Amino acid sequence: MGQDEALQTIVSMAAQGLIAFTNHALFEKMPALGLIEDDVRHCLTHPTGIEKSDAYHHQSDWMVRGADLSGNSLTVCVVIEADVLVVTVF
Repeated sequence: MGQDEALQTIVSMAAQGLIAFTNHALFEKMPALGLIEDDVRHCLTHPTGIEKSDAYHHQSDWMVRGADLSGNSLTVCVVIEADVLVVTVF
């Protein structure tokens, strides 16, 4: 899957609410960054960029860049599965 197709898929699935958060995201990174699920959803539905993840450093397929609801920069790491996006944040 190329970047354009991945981005379209991620935006569409996020808009439908098909997002599963890793424990790392929910219990570590999001509280530490003051984020809620809607912040991540906003980033995924209003992305400013996407790039293929480096599999050595990230357990994800794509890194989506955007902002949270307050306008702060946010990077969301995404694995596209058949019926859900599995995400964590940095």
